[in-house]
Amino acid sequence: YRRQRQMCIETAEKRDSILLTLGNLAIIPQSLNASIRDSDWSTKKAGKGQEKPGLTLCASGLSTLQDALTKTDWNEIEIQARALWLYKQAQSLWKL
Repeated sequence: YRRQRQMCIETAEKRDSILLTLGNLAIIPQSLNASIRDSDWSTKKAGKGQEKPGLTLCASGLSTLQDALTKTDWNEIEIQARALWLYKQAQSLWKL
């Protein structure tokens, strides 16, 4: 039981650390972030009604989010893939 519990804790800690990486971040207004912060991915994209629109309406014009908004799931694999894509974009733009 102890080993299984430790594995669950390690998995949760790894997921939490991935959530704080570049691949999961977006420059959006604070009010939008506050309204969707703890929502599931489909709610983050669609928003919570007319008074609280989501990423699709408010951020679809951002080239750094266009591909992400086409995803049906947002998970560790997608976050890592986006981080790599953002890194390659930065390399290209700034000749790193």
